[in-house]
Amino acid sequence: MPGLALPNHDAANNGFSYPRSTEQTCGQKSRAQLSPDDELSAKESLALYCKPLELYNIIRQRAIEKPPSLQRCLRYKIEAKRKKRIQISVSISGSANTRLPAHGIFPLHVLLARSSKDAPGEGHSPMYRFSRACVLTSFCESGDSGHTEATFTIPNMKSLSISQVRSLDIILISR
Repeated sequence: MPGLALPNHDAANNGFSYPRSTEQTCGQKSRAQLSPDDELSAKESLALYCKPLELYNIIRQRAIEKPPSLQRCLRYKIEAKRKKRIQISVSISGSANTRLPAHGIFPLHVLLARSSKDAPGEGHSPMYRFSRACVLTSFCESGDSGHTEATFTIPNMKSLSISQVRSLDIILISR
């Protein structure tokens, strides 16, 4: 394969050996005795071979150092899309309700849901499609107030308002 180092082999000890790099390929003189015409044609063909090989090596080295522009553009688009997303955190403070014992509300399930398009008739509870769920198991002591967080990442509000998606609801479920 062009541009790759070749192993050093002796072909039946006839004096020929494979070069170890492409620089040796392009700069090495043949050891066999050739006529002047054959030597001239060999130099021309070697010059024709070295130009694409050098170009291949340059392109390969640039691809290693810097990814191609298409990959860079896609990476920038993905990063920009991630920056537009909104992160919602639901947290419960340890001092929110001192009358209710902590073990009475935990585990607390926090669900991110959308109301279903198939809305039931009046008198029935709404139906939801759940997309993400987190479980709060206890209060965490950090600094002055204890809290545990459930974090959700949602698309930006502009894309939510453009699409015909129903509103997102945060549902808290305790046992």
